[in-house]
Amino acid sequence: MGTGNYMDSLENLLTALEIYRDVEQQTVNRIKEIMAEHNISIPAPEVVKVDTEEIRARLAVNRQMQMVAEPYAYGTGSDRTR
Repeated sequence: MGTGNYMDSLENLLTALEIYRDVEQQTVNRIKEIMAEHNISIPAPEVVKVDTEEIRARLAVNRQMQMVAEPYAYGTGSDRTR
């Protein structure tokens, strides 16, 4: 294996890493935007470290809260009025 082969491989991998990091940052930014639009608060460092299981757990709690609140929003599901 010549010197140029591994140098080219390393250069290509570094380029791929830069592209990955750019896409990751764009994805994290979009996740934060969507969560902010729906009043879901997760600190930026948590999103950046991308603990997907923790985020999914928080989203599940939020989803349950919405499901409980929706019948009241539409005036169904209970005799109580809001």
